[in-house]
Amino acid sequence: MKQRSVASMMDLIEQVAVQDDNIRAVGMEGSRNNPSIQQDQFADFDITYFVTDPTPFRQNDAWLDVFGDRLMMQKPTGALFSGTMQPWYPYLMQFTDGNRLDLKIADVRDKDAYLAAEHLNTVIFDKDNQIEGQPEASDWDFHIAVPSEEAFQNSVNEFFWVSLYVVKGLQRKQLLYANQYMDDPVRKELLRMLEWSVGVSTNFQANVGKNDGRLADSLSETDYERLIDTYKLDDLANTWLALQTASQLFIETARVVADQMGFSFPDYPQAVIHYEAQIMNEN
Repeated sequence: MKQRSVASMMDLIEQVAVQDDNIRAVGMEGSRNNPSIQQDQFADFDITYFVTDPTPFRQNDAWLDVFGDRLMMQKPTGALFSGTMQPWYPYLMQFTDGNRLDLKIADVRDKDAYLAAEHLNTVIFDKDNQIEGQPEASDWDFHIAVPSEEAFQNSVNEFFWVSLYVVKGLQRKQLLYANQYMDDPVRKELLRMLEWSVGVSTNFQANVGKNDGRLADSLSETDYERLIDTYKLDDLANTWLALQTASQLFIETARVVADQMGFSFPDYPQAVIHYEAQIMNEN
């Protein structure tokens, strides 16, 4: 099936709102509002309908059929944006033509809180003309945050403390145990430190994307290859190599961050690396 164009999807989204008096405004958020990234066919349509009464939309899902042939749908629960006062009702829909619509039903009284929550949130259609002078959409909220020294020291400590768990798992020949700690928090902290290094090199004006999707664009080819090597966890020997690579890359990156931010760098990481090598070389 040919994928519907962006224009046809946006026309459909607006027409549904126009034809239903209960829908008072349409909000758009997320990556399609981000001027700093290139759009592709996999970008979601993140849309919010601000309504007078959410009840009719909750009675059944038949009203959603107008948006197209669904492959599947998810209806999560929980708050989506801070400051909103009423329940929100999300309908995350993947269509068979490749488009995805993340649609939310929100009380119209939450419109101001929605706009205040993120700089990528905009109202693109408003029957009551209550939104004027909206600022230009920006990914400012998703720029890499400046770390405090406490956050930096906690990251270093967490990385090397849990690296010892990885070694324990390897020595016990428990690959799944070792790899779970390798994935989180060891590599998680490595990624955090790499993000901070990008931050210091860009005056914290960079956004590396959801789940570090664009982090590679800001790393040297060598560092990116080393990072990828930390994902090679298919046997005990490779996990040990991955941990060694991660540790060296972490230390090098953390020293740069510490130097640029004026943080102190502790002595124990090298001692931990030496200790782990001793343990691994005993067998």
